[in-house]
Amino acid sequence: MIVLMSSGILRVFDTKELSKSAVIVGVGFLVGYFSDSAIGKLTEIANTLFGSNSPRHANDKNSDGEEL
Repeated sequence: MIVLMSSGILRVFDTKELSKSAVIVGVGFLVGYFSDSAIGKLTEIANTLFGSNSPRHANDKNSDGEEL
């Protein structure tokens, strides 16, 4: 994320400020802190769009007791 910000692709941030170590640590902390939630949400979206990647077994049953 820091590399993208300092490259100028994300022009929201001042590239001179990104050379300070405190800014690098702060941005790294925030990105790391929220990355688990973001990855979880992306996984949920992918499972909704493309289906679950776990294989179903012939002896699996639904909530009514019927075989799937």
